[in-house]
Amino acid sequence: MGGLSFQTLLAMLLPWAAWLMGIHGPFTFIVAFMSSLILFGTLLSAGYLLYQLNMIRQGRTSYEINKGQGKEYDIGTMANLKQIFGKNWKFCWLLPWLPSHLYTDGTRFLTVNSYEEIKDL
Repeated sequence: MGGLSFQTLLAMLLPWAAWLMGIHGPFTFIVAFMSSLILFGTLLSAGYLLYQLNMIRQGRTSYEINKGQGKEYDIGTMANLKQIFGKNWKFCWLLPWLPSHLYTDGTRFLTVNSYEEIKDL
């Protein structure tokens, strides 16, 4: 019972081929197809999350990255996180509905020069 075999791998990686070749029935095809969709969606979501985290780390948008602009907003990873998620940034990752006071108004952001002036006070 169970075990990893060629038929199992075929059913998971190519569920259409396994079903058309008669290796597995319709129920196994549906389970394998849904599992493949979930895996594909998870990988896409993880890739998008890494892309967004990289932009947060740099303090830039995708437009600014493509145009080579926006480096003046990179005030450090932790400061960028606090500027985006607010004072309760640690909790906003898991519970986004919690109120978290932002440091700016959301239309104007701190630059390297303005952040250094605040830090020096």
